[in-house]
Amino acid sequence: MHSVEVGHVTGKGIEPVPQLEEKGKRLLDLMGLRFGAAHIEFIVRGNVPYLVEINPRLAGDCIPDLVELSTGIDMVEHVMDQAVGERKSVTKSSRLSAAIQFAIPKIKGTYVKVSGVEEAKKSNGVISVSVAALPMHADHVSSSYDRLGYVIATGDTPDEASGRAEQAIQKLRWGVGNIEAAHLIGRE
Repeated sequence: MHSVEVGHVTGKGIEPVPQLEEKGKRLLDLMGLRFGAAHIEFIVRGNVPYLVEINPRLAGDCIPDLVELSTGIDMVEHVMDQAVGERKSVTKSSRLSAAIQFAIPKIKGTYVKVSGVEEAKKSNGVISVSVAALPMHADHVSSSYDRLGYVIATGDTPDEASGRAEQAIQKLRWGVGNIEAAHLIGRE
């Protein structure tokens, strides 16, 4: 069984795990990664970080969009500038908090339609709503490719941004055909 992230949040008020940034920098030095973007991922249990991955790339899952919404920093622009030899200063401005919530299939079957997209887009703080190409067959959830879509929302706090994204994702209603014996995914 694989873990699949169901959401992310960034913004003011989130307390980082002590020394996490320093540990990340040390890992980059050990790997010899001194240029460009780096995606370093940890799972934290009991305030202890466990390394998941280090990659010389920007994070996926729309995380650069969340960072730009919450800090004003366009990570893609800065990576491109660095790639062509331009040095520009990075100025962080504390703005809103931002969150993404993913729609995860809950029933085994073929997802053939979705409604509520316009309603979700009109929800408080919602910046964007995206839905996967349908039809889409789901019999398990083992990677980010198994997600049905996402909502990005902002708020004054991380909790508000997350709550808005979660509320908007709940407005999406899925039509499922070929339901496989009414089994719920992950409940076998």
